[in-house]
Amino acid sequence: MGEEELGAELLVSSSGGNPFRVLVVGPPKAAAAAARRVGGVAVSNFLDVPPEVYEGIYAVHASGDLSPLLAGARVVLYIRGPVPPPAGTRLIVLTCSRDPLCGEADCICGGALRI
Repeated sequence: MGEEELGAELLVSSSGGNPFRVLVVGPPKAAAAAARRVGGVAVSNFLDVPPEVYEGIYAVHASGDLSPLLAGARVVLYIRGPVPPPAGTRLIVLTCSRDPLCGEADCICGGALRI
């Protein structure tokens, strides 16, 4: 088993079957790909991103700091990009309730999208 496979297995086992325990924060495509690999939730600004990028995974469209979401996570993977790293203030701003992206999905859990 390679290091990447071992790491993904460790992340999945640490999530206890709850994908919101493993968050991947970063640019949309990279976050979605990593979340798909580790069974976590992609967190990014998904505005103007084609639905096929986040198809089949949980994705949270967020345009600001992420606090309650991070508070429930056991593992947060941060991929450097336009989304800032999680701030120490741990505030959350989810904008998908006012975003057309939500019209394309069933919204659950304060902005999580299951496509």
